[in-house]
Amino acid sequence: MSETGFEGGTAYLLATVGAEIRRRWVDALGRLDVTPTQFKVVMCLGTAGPVGQRELAELVGIDPRNCGPVVDALEKRGLLTRATDEGDRRRRVLALTRKGRRLAEKLEAANVEVEEELRDLLGAAEHERLREVLLRIPRAG
Repeated sequence: MSETGFEGGTAYLLATVGAEIRRRWVDALGRLDVTPTQFKVVMCLGTAGPVGQRELAELVGIDPRNCGPVVDALEKRGLLTRATDEGDRRRRVLALTRKGRRLAEKLEAANVEVEEELRDLLGAAEHERLREVLLRIPRAG
C-alpha cells in the first residue's frame, strides 16, 4: 500500500492520532470531573472575565441553546455565578467563582501535562513544528 493509501494517508493519520490525543485529554479532564465543553466554558470565563451567556456561547463555539445546560451544571457545582445585567435585565452575566478560578488553574495544569507528554514524545523542535503545521490547517479553510 502506498504512503497515501488507507493507513498511510495524512487525513487518516490525523484522525487516528487526533482521537488518541483527545482520549488522553478527556481522561485528564475527567480526573477533574469536567467535560470538554465545560473546560472551554471555564477557561473562556477565566480569560474573558464576566460575559453574557450568548457571548459565551459564541466564544466557546456552541449553540446558545446548548450553553444553558452546561452553565447550569457548572453553577450547580458552585463554579460560576449567573447574575442579571443591571443595564439589560434580559441579559445574564456569567463569572467564575473563587472555586471556579481554582478549577481553571487545575485545568490549565492538566492541559500543560498533556502538552508535555507530546513534547517529550516528539522533542521540542518537532513538537513546535507540528503545532505550526496544525495551526495552518483551520486558517486555510
